[in-house]
Amino acid sequence: MATINAYLAHSWRRPADLEALGQEVLAHELAFSRNDMSHVNGWLKVGTADITVHLFSKGAMVASELAALTKQREEAAKAFADTVRAIDDRISKLTAIGHEVQA
Repeated sequence: MATINAYLAHSWRRPADLEALGQEVLAHELAFSRNDMSHVNGWLKVGTADITVHLFSKGAMVASELAALTKQREEAAKAFADTVRAIDDRISKLTAIGHEVQA
């Protein structure tokens, strides 16, 4: 178990309202960081939290990473294809009638 800082960050809630909230709501309303965020505008340290990390199996972590990399590759391929299409369109317009390239 580790102890980290709990912050009210850019919220419409007032610090005095927090005591009436249950732990489940607090877990979603607060921001948590091991770093001191008190100097950041809009972040108010309101306490600490004890956390326990339950890691997924190695196989599940690898599957998750593969899915993320596959999505990243697909997005990169689409962006590349869009760029090539835009270049091809520009070339086509420049080589149209009236814009012949001299050899």
